[in-house]
Amino acid sequence: MIVDSRHQDREELYQFGITKLGNTSQENIKILENHLFHLKLNEDYVINSYKEVEELVQFINSNE
Repeated sequence: MIVDSRHQDREELYQFGITKLGNTSQENIKILENHLFHLKLNEDYVINSYKEVEELVQFINSNE
């Protein structure tokens, strides 16, 4: 499911990511926030779906 760039929808992706994090350290939360709310390519957010959030969280969790 792809979520558009409205803040409320991005907040849902963020909450989903938080629940999937194995370690909710400040550093891991900051990585998630940066990828969801700040990283853009050509004015579009880099991460736009639950699948992409899950892949990011898997990467974060595997590096713990």
